[in-house]
Amino acid sequence: MLLLLNTLFLGKNFLYFEELPSTNAEMMGLLNDFPAEGTLVFADNQTQGRGQAGTTWQTDDAQNLTFSFILYPKFLAITECFYLSKMLAVALHKCLSKLLPQQFTQIKWANDLWVSGRKIAGILIENQLEGQKIKASIIGIGLNVNQTVFSPEIQAKTTSICIESQKEWDREQVLVDLLQYIEVEYLALKKGEYAALDAYYLAHLLAYQEERAFKVQGERHIGYVVGVEKSGRLVVAFGEKIQRFDIKEIEWL
Repeated sequence: MLLLLNTLFLGKNFLYFEELPSTNAEMMGLLNDFPAEGTLVFADNQTQGRGQAGTTWQTDDAQNLTFSFILYPKFLAITECFYLSKMLAVALHKCLSKLLPQQFTQIKWANDLWVSGRKIAGILIENQLEGQKIKASIIGIGLNVNQTVFSPEIQAKTTSICIESQKEWDREQVLVDLLQYIEVEYLALKKGEYAALDAYYLAHLLAYQEERAFKVQGERHIGYVVGVEKSGRLVVAFGEKIQRFDIKEIEWL
């Protein structure tokens, strides 16, 4: 795979594999060699892909984008690490909105991307800490591009760029576009442009100020998202009661 990248650093050191168990695990194994920021591991087939909170990421061979890269966001304190999640979700949202301008694209907390009410992409971030700062962040991204058939348990709630547009896409060009969006958002974050990032994230966040059904501790409730704390916890209003949730503490219905 030969990419004509238009980035300054992201993906310039590009490591391609036909198959890997996990691109995040491969990237983690490179940490002792202090790879340059933006070093990227790409696999055509990922056999043990991981998602948030121990979930798996299913993908067909050479149909989608499955890759990981390393950042050194030492400018962020540990308490600010959710800004990485926001930044990546915003970059993916902007890229997908360009590729699929007729579709309705949303960010589903914490950092999944939904198109037409179905999941199209996910992000996994693994941070290494040093004192009160983030020493290194390994970012794993899975984006469904040309896959049209998924396992029965996720078929109804999963989509791809191909499904939404009714045409196949050049995966390399999609990757080139996406990396540029990510780099632009990362450099803006590095400059401290938090307000614009916060505003965009909330404006495109699923259920923000809109009623939706949730399940909490096995019970169904109607509520709406009020916001997201700096720590990354989701803030939801159920009537006059405000509750805060970590990953897996609330289910979207």
